[in-house]
Amino acid sequence: MLLTASVVTGASDAVFYGNVDRSAPAEFHTYYSAINPLTRMGDPSRYLAVWQPTIIRDEDILPREALQRTEYYNDFLRPLGAEHGIYLRLERRGEIVTNISLGRSSARGRFGQDTDKALSPVYSHLKRAAALRWRFRELSQFTAATTLALDAAPEAALLLDAVGCVVYANDAAERLLADGTLLRRSGRCLIAFAPRVAAALASAIAAATKPGERRGGVVALVGTDGHRAGEASVLPLSLDAALAANGPAVLVRISPLADVGRTNEAMDGFGLTRAERALALALIDGQSLRHAAAARGVSINTVRCQLAGLFNKTGARRQTELVALLTRENKALRTCDAGCV
Repeated sequence: MLLTASVVTGASDAVFYGNVDRSAPAEFHTYYSAINPLTRMGDPSRYLAVWQPTIIRDEDILPREALQRTEYYNDFLRPLGAEHGIYLRLERRGEIVTNISLGRSSARGRFGQDTDKALSPVYSHLKRAAALRWRFRELSQFTAATTLALDAAPEAALLLDAVGCVVYANDAAERLLADGTLLRRSGRCLIAFAPRVAAALASAIAAATKPGERRGGVVALVGTDGHRAGEASVLPLSLDAALAANGPAVLVRISPLADVGRTNEAMDGFGLTRAERALALALIDGQSLRHAAAARGVSINTVRCQLAGLFNKTGARRQTELVALLTRENKALRTCDAGCV
């Protein structure tokens, strides 16, 4: 049995293998997991303080005589022919532990050293598999929460993987892709109608997924008539599990030209200084703080102070959030000349 369970409540996620009665999984989840004395601990803090990944037996957790007096042993383990157990402790996340339990009948006796010798070569691989299982579970939860948020958004928004393929598109984005005048799918990948814009979009996606340097950017979108029709904000999703699983790594938000103008008006209300506007432009263009400082001939500490001013005036808390707010039509910002400091 592969078991992920809380040592406090006994709530668990269990997968049964082998010749097991069909009713056992349901009975375990609905009743026996909550009274499992080998997982749910009377003193969880003390138990977790000494918990470590290793191979143990049921008597290492609970004395044999005490286990045999429990309802769990008599009404669940014995009918399964699992009176003796060995446990491969694989992973711990707070109060949640993951292990593989193997059971056999009293006729075969307890697990001996020969079992340890047989399991040792695969134990490290099983621990890595358990860690990956957690990462993929986190990825699934992240994707589910993100797609719910995107579904509620009125603007077109897409999740892309690290190579620019569409993982998810909300309804507004699906309509935009179906229209094909700004963006479309080529296979599963997102491309722009105009070749020049397609190259810029690919470059922005690469910048958003480059390990250690993930940064957001903005790409002007051109319609079939050759005129600017909006822009795409390309924002990195800093989730290593997503990259490892070829899951969502980039958020792309599409702003029609009409919305861009309205955002400009809102930007004027932030009261940015000329230096803060210049830094905002640099961040929108995908520059790092160090690059922005060097390009303007000021110290990195000066730029950091200006960034703090941007956070304070816009209400953003992180650079990605700030870029998402500012990556619109930047006409109002570009009134700042290149000599701003």
